[in-house]
Amino acid sequence: LRYALVGILALLLAGVIGGLAARSIVRQLGGEPTQLMEIMQHAANGDLNTRFPVKGDASSVLAKLKTMLEGLGVLIGDIHTSSTELS
Repeated sequence: LRYALVGILALLLAGVIGGLAARSIVRQLGGEPTQLMEIMQHAANGDLNTRFPVKGDASSVLAKLKTMLEGLGVLIGDIHTSSTELS
């Protein structure tokens, strides 16, 4: 009975620690890892759409990705404008 209680307590403690670690990772990423991979795949295919939710603060990976995509969109617009002026 004692071993069973210790085992159950150890499992509960491991679950709590695992949950806290997962929550911390998701907060640092700014969203679910699958969402981040999906957005990066779209960006790799040329879709610079920045309309996606960001959970967490401005220092999260997803927030920085959103800033980067916005910057790339502006850069591409500037290049387009310059090339039109040149032609």
